Amino acid sequence: TNKTANLDGDTWAGTVAINYAVNNDFGVYVRGSKGNLWPFFDQIRENAFTVESGDPTKGTVEPNLFNQYELGVKVAQQVYSLFGTGFFNTVEIFDGDVGAVRETALLKTETFGVELDAGLSVDRFRANLILTYQNGEITESTDPTVVGNNIWRQPEFQTRLSAGYNFKLSENIFGSIYGAIRYVGERWNDRDNSFQLDSYSKLDLGLDISTSGGLTFNLSGDDLNDSDGLTEGDPRDPSTSNGRPIFGRSFRFSVGVNF
Repeated sequence: TNKTANLDGDTWAGTVAINYAVNNDFGVYVRGSKGNLWPFFDQIRENAFTVESGDPTKGTVEPNLFNQYELGVKVAQQVYSLFGTGFFNTVEIFDGDVGAVRETALLKTETFGVELDAGLSVDRFRANLILTYQNGEITESTDPTVVGNNIWRQPEFQTRLSAGYNFKLSENIFGSIYGAIRYVGERWNDRDNSFQLDSYSKLDLGLDISTSGGLTFNLSGDDLNDSDGLTEGDPRDPSTSNGRPIFGRSFRFSVGVNF
């Protein structure tokens, strides 16, 4: 079926923040932001968008809105740092794919959560830990059966621990060894919350070597534990056992020149 649409619209986006330093080591901040996402091809094809005036083929459209509010604290010392942020957001999102076996839907979601970011730096050693907890649900939908369900593909909990160590092999050769391990919790595969995708962990390691002459060498390994983690189920037919996995174990070696 052929369809011609000539649509327009205007809006604004922005962010406002206040940061207050209680002393040299401790601060607090608050921030609010407003963003927008205009209807894209699939939404226009399915008439899954809001028309402010006119009709779905020639009129003024309203964008999908994204609003987020944050409140945080910051502690910074010579050896360690700690950032804590609480957040709340509301999002309007379109869910639909070409060839999908189910109807498209326009949804509104709400999410609250907290993120902790801790850092440690001692001499040549550095480490960083990020913890994120969030809880989101669908609050409105053109598919009323999914209202109250959890947001799909978003884990309630995920964490990443990274570390590195710098060393010196000679007066002209320097090196750094680094690694990270990431954990992603269970996630629902679709807006119907048909089933959960298993949690997974992923281990990466790397080695950098550089010379005073500008030569650099890097050897890195990705997903060394060869995790079978899935990032999503089948977006076109959530009832199937199909899934999109992360890349398996891989290695990369590169040589560069700085000049």
